[in-house]
Amino acid sequence: MNLNTIPLSIYFIVILLLLCAGVKVAKKGEFFDDFLSLDISKGLQGFAAVAIMLHHMTQTVTQYGQHDKGLIGIMNDSGVLFTGMFFFFSGYGLYTSFMKKEDYLKGFLKKRLPVVLIPFYSANIIFVIASLVLGQKMSVGEFFLHISGLVLLNTQMWYIVEIVILYLLFYVIFKFIKKQKVAFPVMAAVMLVMTAGSLLLGHDSQYGGGVWFKGEWWYNTTWLFFVGMVIARYLKDITAFVKKCYVILLPVGIVLVVVMYQATLYMIRHVGYWKEYEGYPGYKEKLLTCLVQSPTVMVFVLVFLMLTMKVQFHNRALKFLGKIAIELYLIHNIFILHLTNVIKADILFYLAVYVGGIVLATAIHYMDQWLIKKICKK
Repeated sequence: MNLNTIPLSIYFIVILLLLCAGVKVAKKGEFFDDFLSLDISKGLQGFAAVAIMLHHMTQTVTQYGQHDKGLIGIMNDSGVLFTGMFFFFSGYGLYTSFMKKEDYLKGFLKKRLPVVLIPFYSANIIFVIASLVLGQKMSVGEFFLHISGLVLLNTQMWYIVEIVILYLLFYVIFKFIKKQKVAFPVMAAVMLVMTAGSLLLGHDSQYGGGVWFKGEWWYNTTWLFFVGMVIARYLKDITAFVKKCYVILLPVGIVLVVVMYQATLYMIRHVGYWKEYEGYPGYKEKLLTCLVQSPTVMVFVLVFLMLTMKVQFHNRALKFLGKIAIELYLIHNIFILHLTNVIKADILFYLAVYVGGIVLATAIHYMDQWLIKKICKK
């Protein structure tokens, strides 16, 4: 049997089954009020993690769309949609906790930062050591840059760096600005500076994308964090309006996602983030592309969440993946990089990355949780 004849689109079916197993549909006129609960949100992040893995593997086997591998090629440009979900839930969860828990910012840094920094450094240390063992050469200076995370050997770890920065900004702004009507615009203004600064930095040619804030992935989904905060602040009013207009909003939203996504694909292919060359930074092209892509991600996430008000995606597999979502996001690239030239059949390459990623992420997760408990109890 020629394994290369099996269409890679079979993995669409796999992740859709993962999402839809045990799905519940609300009765006519009713909605799931817990659609943004921690349990449901974690499961959706687990789904987003495996979708992002599919995106990264597809970019690898198609060499960023240069080779036609069939329907799976759709995933080449879809990763931002699911990264946006991570940012949304981070912003939503952070502000919800701030509103509901008394003195939430007291001890915030000690309690919140280890939850993301420990998985980051666990995965980073494993990644760097594995790369050295498998033959990658680096100077002593480069080793310390990579092991510290100041330059990312695994460029997919950028998300945690940015989340930590956003947490710190939130802490400082909401701790010292008591009026939330002022704190929100200040948070938005600082994030706008971050976005502009990252865009102006262009791309990293020295370390293959490992330098902080050099690359469009550092800013084209970031604003979902702020959207999550806004939704958390006005959740009651927003959900009341959505329920009232649901039969109109959902189909309109779905059409809007399709149209905006097609516009995003056009911008990426014909305008793009990579128009820079010596003497021309390509700022105009970057800005125009981001102004189309970033709102597309926002609309996708909001429409998907609107769907979950009526259709609840919740099962044991999603619950398990939700627990290891951060570790899975951070570590799976080690298998993509080191198995690409080892496993020739694409169908088996995908399977190996999924199995290896989930097994290693699970092991790292339990180690991380032990360390987090030790640190946070002190």
